[in-house]
Amino acid sequence: MAKRPPTELRAIDLVDAHGAMRILGCTRSRVHQYANEGRLTTYFFLDGDLVEAEGQERAGQISIFNRYEVGNLAASIHHKGGRPRKTSLSTS
Repeated sequence: MAKRPPTELRAIDLVDAHGAMRILGCTRSRVHQYANEGRLTTYFFLDGDLVEAEGQERAGQISIFNRYEVGNLAASIHHKGGRPRKTSLSTS
């Protein structure tokens, strides 16, 4: 069952998955993966009240995150990088 978020959480402190994606510099599916892993606390609206999601009950809901928690996670993530890009310029 969902529980209430902290009372000091304000609307200006909230971002959706797209905003979290921009802060973290990753894809939307990766943001949701962090939420599923428990690295990000997820909130959603239930009957007009903002509540904290527990487990998978947020499925089908718009996920909302605390901007400062997302920022703290961004500082702790160390991206390994991807494949090197192929360039059309020769290196010889």
